[in-house]
Amino acid sequence: MLWPTNKVFRKKNPTLQKALGASILESLAAQRATIERSRERLAETDGSLAAGGRALKRMGAWFPWLGRQD
Repeated sequence: MLWPTNKVFRKKNPTLQKALGASILESLAAQRATIERSRERLAETDGSLAAGGRALKRMGAWFPWLGRQD
């Protein structure tokens, strides 16, 4: 939805203007929550991948020929 910017709208519709503002703030709050959850999941995934990488390196020590990339 486009934000009405003309002076007539602002003067004649303050209730609607406040409702639109509240709706925009609510939407932004929901988007922020979504972004925060996504960042938490990314950090979790990063930790899991790092742990997996360390495990693979240890396994490579058991089988030296697996770690070689000739």
